[in-house]
Amino acid sequence: MKESHKHPTPPSSKEGSKKPSKEESKQKKSKEEILKEQNKELTDHLQRLQAEFENSKKRAEKEKEGAIIKEKHTLLLRFLPFLDSFEEALKAHPDEIPEIQLLYKQIKLIFEELGITSIEAKGKHFNLHYHDAVLQQPSDKEPNTIIEEIQKGYLHHNIVLRHSKVIVAKPQEPTE
Repeated sequence: MKESHKHPTPPSSKEGSKKPSKEESKQKKSKEEILKEQNKELTDHLQRLQAEFENSKKRAEKEKEGAIIKEKHTLLLRFLPFLDSFEEALKAHPDEIPEIQLLYKQIKLIFEELGITSIEAKGKHFNLHYHDAVLQQPSDKEPNTIIEEIQKGYLHHNIVLRHSKVIVAKPQEPTE
C-alpha cells in the first residue's frame, strides 16, 4: 500500500488574520483596565507607605532631639546650685576672695558658651513664662512689677531651665 502524503493545507489568510470579536476586545480592554487600575492602586499604596515612613523617620528624629535636650536640661539644672552658691558668696564677701570671683567668671563664661542666660527680673513686669511669684507685697510700684528677685532664673537657648522666684508689687491699701 502506498501511502499518500498529504501536506496539510496552510490556513487561509482569512483564518490567520482573524480580527478579535467585539466581545474579545471588551475582555481584553477590561483586563488592560484592571491591570492599569491595580497598578495605580499599588503605586498609590507604595507612595503612602513611603510618606508614612518619611514622617515616621522625622518624628523619631524630633523625639530623639527632644530627649537629648531634656537630658541636657536635667544635667544643667544640677549645676545651677553651684552658680547660686558662688553668687551668694560674692554677695556676702564682694571684695574679699578674688579666687571666688575668678571661678565665678569662668563658670558664667562656660554657661554662656552652652547657651545659658539669666532671666531679667527686678523692675520687669511679671511674666508667668519666666517668673514664679512667691509673694506679693504692697508697693508704690506699678502692680505686677517685680520688686525683688529671690532666686535667679535661667534660660537655655530661650527655653526656661528654671523660673525666677520673685516678689511682685501689689497696690497699697489706702490708709483710713
